Amino acid sequence: MKGSTSTRPAVFAMSNPTKNAECTPEEAFSIIGENVIFASGSPFKDVDLGGLAAYMTEEEVLRGVIYPSISSIRDITKEVATAVLKEEMEEDLVEGYRDMDARELQKLSQA
Repeated sequence: MKGSTSTRPAVFAMSNPTKNAECTPEEAFSIIGENVIFASGSPFKDVDLGGLAAYMTEEEVLRGVIYPSISSIRDITKEVATAVLKEEMEEDLVEGYRDMDARELQKLSQA
């Protein structure tokens, strides 16, 4: 599966009970990557991918939407760009923004 050329590989681990599952969500995401679609016949804890779900509404998550709506792409892009710039500043990898504080960075994300 790891060598698959699929852009959205799917894993359906259907064994019950949970202790007999062929694969856990954590294993699927760590081996295949964040583009995997994982479904199971056993209950598992949520997997925190540290990102996209933060940009989605609770309703979208409950409906099983995989990615945030395209209508929110500009807002998400601003937030991600600001986070990248902030991290670059902390690692002293960027020039021209070293003197900005958190409030000024926040203004950039709202522009």
